[in-house]
Amino acid sequence: WYQRRVREEVTKANTELSQEVKNLLSEAYKNVVGARRSSRRVLSSLETKVMNQNDDKKVALAKEYKAKVEKELTVLCETVLNLLNEYLIPNAKKTKNQIFYLKMKGD
Repeated sequence: WYQRRVREEVTKANTELSQEVKNLLSEAYKNVVGARRSSRRVLSSLETKVMNQNDDKKVALAKEYKAKVEKELTVLCETVLNLLNEYLIPNAKKTKNQIFYLKMKGD
């Protein structure tokens, strides 16, 4: 929560971010989103495996946890897209910064 709040406050300052801060922001989101995506892949594989075992309780648990991870992933992606669309891209005065943010948005 704290890290997200700090990232939001930095981007809402309506100033250009330094290259170091831009890289840190980008890496932070890549790492967090990457971990959730990896978890989702593992849970999908687990779900398929327990479906083949005909264990309804395990299937339900796998689906429930996968849904939780998917929700977290959706919230994280919506957060970064909002920061990019509302603050970072509009405040980017240099073309190279606009490109950086648009690439980040595409990722």
